[in-house]
Amino acid sequence: MAKYDFISPGELRVYRAEWVLKSFQDEISELSHGFTIADEFTQNKILADLKSKYSFRFFDSINTKFDTHGQLLETNDKKKALINDYHNELKLKNLIDYDQILYTCYHFLKNNRQATKLISSIFKWIIVDEYQDTQELQYRIIGLLRSRNSELRVSFVGDPDQAIFTSLGGVAYSKSELETICSIPLTEHNLFGCYRSSQKIIDYYSLYKGQKGKIISLSNSQSLSTIHYDKTISKDILPAKIIAVIRQQLSLGVPQDQICVLSPQWDNLQEIVTQLKKVAPDLSLDAPGVSPISKNRENIWYPLSKILLTDSSPENFRKRIKWAREVLKFLKEISGSTLTTPLQFLEFANSSKSKAAKGTDYLNESIKNVLNLANIDIKANPLIANQLSKFLEGTQKRVTDLGIDNDIETFKSYYREKAGIVLSSFHGVKGEEYEIVIAMGLLRGKIPHWDCIINTSHLQDSEANKLLYVIASRAKTSLYLFSETGHVTQSRNPYVPTEQFAQSYPYDK
Repeated sequence: MAKYDFISPGELRVYRAEWVLKSFQDEISELSHGFTIADEFTQNKILADLKSKYSFRFFDSINTKFDTHGQLLETNDKKKALINDYHNELKLKNLIDYDQILYTCYHFLKNNRQATKLISSIFKWIIVDEYQDTQELQYRIIGLLRSRNSELRVSFVGDPDQAIFTSLGGVAYSKSELETICSIPLTEHNLFGCYRSSQKIIDYYSLYKGQKGKIISLSNSQSLSTIHYDKTISKDILPAKIIAVIRQQLSLGVPQDQICVLSPQWDNLQEIVTQLKKVAPDLSLDAPGVSPISKNRENIWYPLSKILLTDSSPENFRKRIKWAREVLKFLKEISGSTLTTPLQFLEFANSSKSKAAKGTDYLNESIKNVLNLANIDIKANPLIANQLSKFLEGTQKRVTDLGIDNDIETFKSYYREKAGIVLSSFHGVKGEEYEIVIAMGLLRGKIPHWDCIINTSHLQDSEANKLLYVIASRAKTSLYLFSETGHVTQSRNPYVPTEQFAQSYPYDK
């Protein structure tokens, strides 16, 4: 087994699946006949079909996670039955999802002392960033590795006030709890200086923080800091208002890539994207969440699509080689492809690009051209055929659902180097920072989400405050906040501003 000095954060999910599970596949009865990781589109489609069958709404949450005993965390009996059908469907297709991967890894390591010892001996350090987003089973896996290697050092870095992924299983354990899990004494350090934001911004987002201690600005910015809030503006004129704010900030010299527009969900941003492209075509946009192709690491056609939609240029060479290496590794495993190097694969891809004008047609034809040049018979490879079908189906669905122009130039524009106005969801912006942050949809039912209000009402204050803390703390100098009117619930009741929002704060006019 190779010894790794460093595994980059973006590789950890794939690393765990391919390295741990595949390395010990023969010892895991459920996986001994092989497995494929279900991509996001496949999972969502199966769950969507089952939600309809069980009379759930499409946006109802289904918790497919397991506890340390292999029991579902979901408590609703009807949802449990749905999840059972979901797992059966995955099994029929020889698929495994991320939650199953996590539990299978934990269960295997817990019951295989030698394998755990072997794996733990490879590492000197395990460093967990954004630890508050770590799941219970992930903590337990770290604890198992530490129990087999007393010299293994562990570090956790994070901010419990930013624990906005609790609905996805994130747990912000205390120091004593982490010490118990990892069987190691930990030293706690706190940082109270902030180089990002002005003191005005810090004082504002501190209204939502739960941890003790005053944060002091260490920023050198001389820019005037402002915080605006509007709860009377209609959703119909909000796009025009946001565009006006963007224009104003650009006129003051703020770079495009230092302006960020936030919304609870991606679909709310599509209208902003459409309006910006229509009335301000001179502006560059960085909006991956409303791109035609979903960022799906488990589907091999995602990196191939990036190769086919980026230009062959010196600036793109290194990242295209990286993507080619990913695709080539998969094709060799599945089909025994004779392609030998990533560079050779890029040459095949460059000569396989379709002349089709429609984005979906271009991808379909280009991918099949690559397979033909590589002498890979897609009909003889059900796995490749199925993943390709799901990838193209998912792309077409995003084009339709998000109202994206289905032309090749639009598709390519999402993969060019971005230095434009950022559009993101509330959850997607964590860890980022911008001079100007514009946030809309600050409404009860969106912050906190209805699911939290209905199913875990005792947590709604905490969940809302954490999300408001994350949103406000992304800004360096200015915040523009909107609880727009005009949204209605399924029962036709109007949405109201988030209750936990600081309504009495002296906002700027």
